[in-house]
Amino acid sequence: VGLQPSRDATEVGTIDDSIPSHKNIVNVSRDSHSIEFDDRIIVNQTADEGEIGRDEVVTFSTSCPNCHQTTETNMCMIDIPHFKEVIIMSLDCDCGYKSKEIKGGGSIPAFGTKITLTVKDSRDLSREVLKSDTSGVSIPDLDLELDEGSLGGMYTTVEGLLLKIHDRLVVANPFGIGDSVIKNHTDNDGGSFSGPKDEHIKFNALLTKLKGMAAGGNFPFVVILSDPLSNSFV
Repeated sequence: VGLQPSRDATEVGTIDDSIPSHKNIVNVSRDSHSIEFDDRIIVNQTADEGEIGRDEVVTFSTSCPNCHQTTETNMCMIDIPHFKEVIIMSLDCDCGYKSKEIKGGGSIPAFGTKITLTVKDSRDLSREVLKSDTSGVSIPDLDLELDEGSLGGMYTTVEGLLLKIHDRLVVANPFGIGDSVIKNHTDNDGGSFSGPKDEHIKFNALLTKLKGMAAGGNFPFVVILSDPLSNSFV
């Protein structure tokens, strides 16, 4: 990843690029910068004991995209059994802005992955889902399909994924709900209104079914993840 400090840098608590023993391959900043670690960091681990850099949480300073003030980002690389390495990054600024990102680690695989999950009961709703930003999601029972990059990367459950899709559809279609759906002006005088349009009725029905699936009221149904880079896992 390039953010793991050398042993010499760890002992003094800073990375100074003017000292050769402090340098890592991508520590390219010319200025010294402080580094912080949590209790899980492995400092003196040898190659025989395992790979250095796994399950560590590294904290580094970044600029908040919302308020543009300096804040901290936590990053951790973990190895998911029977899957691959993933990088989890979390930013929580004092202004209230929060960001969570999940990136696939390792090399680019030769083939993509298509995961088809049949949700039969509440236990399936609790199954953990790692969805990368390169993965698309489709729910055939709703004729709903979201292209790659529509939701970004996330680590959640099947229920959380359904709720995330619901919330994103609401945010992306502000005029698909509310008074603009119930009442539509028929003229410029504002005195008469028509009923909701057919597309608004269908959109709200889709939202209702989607939320019902997340609540466990519409079993069974199918969720499909299509990831050309094989960075998703259930």
